[in-house]
Amino acid sequence: MGAFVAAALAAQEPGLVSALVLVDGGYVPDVPAANSPEPGPHAALALRIANLRRTYPSRQAYREFWRTQPHFPPEEWNLWVEAFLDYEVGGDSPVQAKASEAGVRADLGEAFHRDAVNQRLKSIRVPTLFLRAESGFTPAQPPLFPDALAAEVRTHILQVEDHKFAGTTHYTIVLGERGASRIADLISELASRPRAGMTA
Repeated sequence: MGAFVAAALAAQEPGLVSALVLVDGGYVPDVPAANSPEPGPHAALALRIANLRRTYPSRQAYREFWRTQPHFPPEEWNLWVEAFLDYEVGGDSPVQAKASEAGVRADLGEAFHRDAVNQRLKSIRVPTLFLRAESGFTPAQPPLFPDALAAEVRTHILQVEDHKFAGTTHYTIVLGERGASRIADLISELASRPRAGMTA
């Protein structure tokens, strides 16, 4: 949801934003719903939402659960992934996800209104990086933002650069070493450009 929040800030308070980075988000995605009775985004996020109801004996147990899932491939497992998972849960023993299921569902319901999102993006007047993962929530899933959808984004934002990161998922694009390093390079390059003639 971070990219939606960042896009809303850039649209509503342009004086506070000099540039915008949307990492695999900020637009209504193509979310796979195969083999699930739930349509749309809730289907792809079913495992994540189900975990909001569960408790785990410890943070270590929570991390070990996610080690068995395809969301974080072994080659991309690192201290940043563990820190992210530790942040998600509260308590000591047992632990449970801090996020509210009702809040997550409400956020999804509000964020996935394409017309409203389109109007928001059209009002953005700062240089924007739209950074996409090659795969969805797991390496086996199609991307949340395929090329055709990225083309739509480019029609809405005046100053946008579209970059697709090979070998990344929605999670590893920021938590994996390769994805994070490339994001840092792109942000540094964007920050070094002169701002003359650009709307702040």
